[in-house]
Amino acid sequence: MTPPIIKKLIVKLETSTPLFIALLAAGAAIRLIYCALPPLYTTDLLRNLGYGKAFPVWGFRLYDLTPSDLTPSPMQYLWPNHNFPYPAVTLLFYALIACLHSSLFFGKLALTLIDAVNARLIFKISQDRILAALYWFNPINIWFGSREGQFEPFVILLMLLALRELQKGRSRAYFYLGLAVQAKLFPIFLAPYFLSRLSWRELGRCVRVAVWGAASLVPSLAAACTSGYMAYFFRPGYIPAYNPITWNLGDPSLYPFFPFSLVLAHGIAGFAFVLFCLYGLRRTRQLMQWLAPLVFVFFVKFNRIGQFWYLMLTPAFCLTVEEPSCRRWLFLFSAALGVRSLYSILIGPIGYYNPPDAQYLNILCFWGF
Repeated sequence: MTPPIIKKLIVKLETSTPLFIALLAAGAAIRLIYCALPPLYTTDLLRNLGYGKAFPVWGFRLYDLTPSDLTPSPMQYLWPNHNFPYPAVTLLFYALIACLHSSLFFGKLALTLIDAVNARLIFKISQDRILAALYWFNPINIWFGSREGQFEPFVILLMLLALRELQKGRSRAYFYLGLAVQAKLFPIFLAPYFLSRLSWRELGRCVRVAVWGAASLVPSLAAACTSGYMAYFFRPGYIPAYNPITWNLGDPSLYPFFPFSLVLAHGIAGFAFVLFCLYGLRRTRQLMQWLAPLVFVFFVKFNRIGQFWYLMLTPAFCLTVEEPSCRRWLFLFSAALGVRSLYSILIGPIGYYNPPDAQYLNILCFWGF
């Protein structure tokens, strides 16, 4: 049962446009404040912008280079012997951002603006203001998008464009899905849902889908033709085997820099999310609608390199569920997955954060490099 006061607030937000706009503006103010602060937990944005800045010179040959090969650059000190770990569309995205302005502030501002577009797209897909507000105020997106500058909002944008086009019955939905997978591999979990919506008896439509899907592969094909591209993604031991959002509480080596209480809280939140998915699946009997969010959270929790900011993608997966009340609950559970983010916003830093030398680079390059 929803408390009466919450019901009244929901009705107000659904019916009062000025109140809804004021709420979104308050969220925008919070996010802009975080945009004006240097990242605290990661140096990923600095490193990725460094690759983006080098792209006009090296192109996709960057996949064969490491930060130490790109001296002089501030990013030469960050993971100096490791190659760029993301697919081709992400490299192109950072090349565009760095071309416009190579500063951490601008990068975070661009990602925040993309998140605003994402909130609008969520409303377009669902016709539900509450979902848009829940996304805009999701603590994971606020902290790891606007404060840390993780690029998941860009991945979410491509996922939402794919879902919107699929909703309209357009074949280019599969083009956007292909781009999303080439930005970060996780959107592949949407594939069963997309394929289930395809009418296999309509040969013409299947051909159009195949053409759009093939067209989406152009960035990866270009990268594969000019560099070692695929060889770097699954190299053993490439990324440290840390997963502070794991369900494997009995293996402290997975979360050496984080208090057990935080890991436990994330585990409980993930367990609650999965339980609700199973409840919704039993209630609606619609496997394909619930499969993507369920499998995604399971995978990230069991993966040996799961990270807090991966969970920013969860609301986009939840949009495959069509029942409005279930979607709202899923978005609430998605926000509950942001335990560390909420703690960081309300109380302060917790767990691992940048050492002084890395933080100095973030501050040094905050307004450009």
